[in-house]
Amino acid sequence: MVKSRHPSKIKPRVSIHEGPPTILIASRSRRVLRRWHQAVADKFVVGEVKHWTVLSRRVASVKPGVLLLDTALPGYEGPPSLRALQRVSRQTNIVLLTDAPDKEDAIAALRVGARGFCRRLVARSLMLRVAEKVREGEIWITRTLVSRLLDEAMATRRKSSGVRPDLQQLTRRERQIALLVSEGYANRAIASGLKTAEKTVKGHLTRMFRKLGIPNRLHLALLVARRRRWPERPATT
Repeated sequence: MVKSRHPSKIKPRVSIHEGPPTILIASRSRRVLRRWHQAVADKFVVGEVKHWTVLSRRVASVKPGVLLLDTALPGYEGPPSLRALQRVSRQTNIVLLTDAPDKEDAIAALRVGARGFCRRLVARSLMLRVAEKVREGEIWITRTLVSRLLDEAMATRRKSSGVRPDLQQLTRRERQIALLVSEGYANRAIASGLKTAEKTVKGHLTRMFRKLGIPNRLHLALLVARRRRWPERPATT
């Protein structure tokens, strides 16, 4: 067989892995699709969607671990669109991609469950990290947004209950779990590290939310992140 002396310079964007996509990219921009696909395809099965009318059905059918959603996608309408996607796949972590991140838009999206907010063409060296961290349960936002979210959450709680959350009321084990949550560990990883059952970790989290008067792990992570003198992490047992 004679090999061509002029092989095509265009490489198809095909993942080396098989099976349903664990990362789904939704954008009408060829450049955005190409850059993100090339950045994550070596580690994940990747799918692409170019139309909003197709996106909801695709998310419902494959339930990807991460959805990289371009806010410029025609049909995307902010929080209502995010709620619609969450109704068909609660386990999909959504990262919004935009050219000019707006604090108000980011906070509105995070309030309804988005897990990240970053520039559409963030440095390629960060693209894989974004996908990995969000898939593992972390939240990809700026420090400024962390402070803003916590201030709002605490203001809302004080208004409703008049009580400021006190992390010192947590038990030693609860403080261990809270610290690991703030570092982005998912329940399964926390359970493995502490040599306990995942359902035990979930039970601790439920009690912590009740003690602190907060709705979810995002608020717990924000509380720990803002604490200036958090004690050194206790040794796991």
